[in-house]
Amino acid sequence: MFCPLGGYLVLNDISLFVKICRFKSFNDAANQLGLSLATISRKINQLEKSLGTSLFFRDKNGLTLTLAGNEILSSCQPSIEHLEEILSSLEVKNYCDKGSVMFVAPTNFISRLFTEKFFDEFFTEHPDIMVNFDLSNERCNLNQKQFDLAMRFGDLEDSGFICKTIGKAEYILVASPKLIEEYGQPNTLSELDMLPKIIFSPIRNWQFTSTETGLVDYYPQGDFISNDVALCISRALAGHGVGYLAKLYIKEELLKGELVALLPQYQPQHRLINLLWPSKPVPYRTRLLIDYLAKKLAKPY
Repeated sequence: MFCPLGGYLVLNDISLFVKICRFKSFNDAANQLGLSLATISRKINQLEKSLGTSLFFRDKNGLTLTLAGNEILSSCQPSIEHLEEILSSLEVKNYCDKGSVMFVAPTNFISRLFTEKFFDEFFTEHPDIMVNFDLSNERCNLNQKQFDLAMRFGDLEDSGFICKTIGKAEYILVASPKLIEEYGQPNTLSELDMLPKIIFSPIRNWQFTSTETGLVDYYPQGDFISNDVALCISRALAGHGVGYLAKLYIKEELLKGELVALLPQYQPQHRLINLLWPSKPVPYRTRLLIDYLAKKLAKPY
């Protein structure tokens, strides 16, 4: 798109500008569009720089369009809304559940879900959707990958992708009865220092909430470190150290008493389960997978 006020503009930025005008607030636009406030502010600042003019007056009462902002909105809004109608119409016409979805996700978590037949219902309902699971225990740079959908745990850096938090993973501090028999039951974090630790490497900071001290950050010195959760569980079961692990990975071990919880006065922090996808029209098949994951993972996992 060419604009006489300043060169060639990215259609997405003009579309974002129109949507912000529709919501009348950066915050409301961020919430509705699934973007961070920082991303929206950055994109609008870039657009204003390209145009060489301010689009909004910003004050405590909210947003007010400048004269240039009003002119651009009047010129662009009908075209943007017409394009949105066309894209929506195309989506309805292509309302089919066929094709592939490139899904980037952590190996540990997805492997566990498969052992619980988590995806069976989805595959049965949508036999013509091919989910390509691109799995890794390392967090890759999504800006350098082609993907339709990605899963991320914990806090997210500002990436410009659309993000939806769909659930949370609960964690627990555990050890085997064998380890406790050898070292004794720790009652404080200071006493925990004396025990060997098993570190699941994506989580180097063990966070707890205490009724007495609030949020506590504990940085363990690891005697064993791995990004493979199965190895960490195996070491913990064998009595080689204390682990800070997601409950979903050790349900059976906890039920059987093969692993027991430590320091009940310190509650481990949960980690958010997030989905991310590129800021572009989402294919219906991808939307089906997003909705399925959001529904199934809504309860604490």
